[in-house]
Amino acid sequence: MNSKLQKGLSLLVIVVFLACSLAPFVCMAFDQPIEGLENRVPTPFPSLFQDGRPNVNFMADLGAWFNDHFAFRQQLVTANAKATADVLGESSGSSVIVGKDGWLFYVDTVNDYLGKDLMSGRQIYNAATNLRLMSEYAAARGASFFFTISPNKNSLYPAYMPDRYVPLSSDKNAVTLAEALDGVAYVDLFAALQAESDILYHPTDSHWNNRGAVMAYNAILSATGKAYDTYADAAVSIQNIHRGDLEIMLYPRAVAYSEEYVYDIPQTYTYMVGDSPESTLAVTSCEGKAGSLVMYRDSFGNTLLPLMAEQFGTAAFSRQVPYDLSLIDQYQADVVVFEIVERSLSFFQWQVPVMIAPERDMPDVSGDAACTTLATERTEAEQGHLTGVVSDPAQIDDDSPIYICLTSGGETRCYEASLRSMVNGGVTESEYGFEATVPAEAVAGDTVMRVIAQKDGAWRCIGTQTF
Repeated sequence: MNSKLQKGLSLLVIVVFLACSLAPFVCMAFDQPIEGLENRVPTPFPSLFQDGRPNVNFMADLGAWFNDHFAFRQQLVTANAKATADVLGESSGSSVIVGKDGWLFYVDTVNDYLGKDLMSGRQIYNAATNLRLMSEYAAARGASFFFTISPNKNSLYPAYMPDRYVPLSSDKNAVTLAEALDGVAYVDLFAALQAESDILYHPTDSHWNNRGAVMAYNAILSATGKAYDTYADAAVSIQNIHRGDLEIMLYPRAVAYSEEYVYDIPQTYTYMVGDSPESTLAVTSCEGKAGSLVMYRDSFGNTLLPLMAEQFGTAAFSRQVPYDLSLIDQYQADVVVFEIVERSLSFFQWQVPVMIAPERDMPDVSGDAACTTLATERTEAEQGHLTGVVSDPAQIDDDSPIYICLTSGGETRCYEASLRSMVNGGVTESEYGFEATVPAEAVAGDTVMRVIAQKDGAWRCIGTQTF
């Protein structure tokens, strides 16, 4: 090979190498990433200054921005995911599991499916207690309260899970919690949906399809005793209009439309607050319909909203967290529905409802001499907000409520606290936390707080603090 040809080939290699290296940058003007496809927020373009000072991390931040925005990134992610799924039967995404026959599953449902890392007995009791307190709060305002759990997809369709996922236990948080409920009306969607022979969830989505939503809607409204339209006679067609959320996450640039049930149901309700089922708070009005609904829900409620809104004169649908029970008063609810997906039940470990704690009679307390100082926090707002943790779990039964008794001006008033786990950095430090919002007058002036609970079935003081 002569030197001129050799130099020409070398130059060509350099040009091709540079072109390939620069293409992701140069082509950014022509290929912008489609936002919302990967279930996360892309890194924003960094600022040269932060708080009036030069950003010393600008280059590192710029690198992170480029990694999220270089040209053809989503196409490459899609190609890699397709190849990994088709050849190896595996998922290249950390949030998605590739199942059988093209089914996809959300990775956050795996522990429920396997019966792994289950909620403890105290955590189940905490969740059941908080639901009981919410139900009592609603009943005191003349509203009927109903709790329901939207099943994980693999709880209803385990046959499509990969064979390597073998359940370790038949125990399930959803079953244990339902059995622990006391005085709470429970709508069993597992039984309602399992009774149907049709597939009620999208194979490439984590949620139910519209037919599944109609089945869930019927189960919930049937439990309320309210007269309602079952939509049994509604015309139904099947159209290729759905894009699965899991498929979008895994294959951001290769998403095909899949089948969805389309019900011919006129929309007669209008929005008074919010403008879609995706709204954090949506309030609807339906002329000619009676009753008022407040529904606390998650993304499974998106397809329930249009169905439920048609059946109530006023309906408020809240995705706000923590759950604000003042909506029951604000919208004078007749019916309150609390819906949560199975995979999120452990959420009850650290979130409690926003509500005035119910007042209780002072129980007979023994062992006051053993009452020790208890570390608590108190914040002042329009009401007194009290939170703390039982420092020694040996002082309390696993199935004991916690009362906060406040003595001020010679008067003692007791309130039942909501129960929570204390979490730090995602790690549960204690399952014996408590939280209560009490009327402001209960903590006016100098106040002595006693925290009482049951040990071996007898009430005793487990902590005290003076404000």
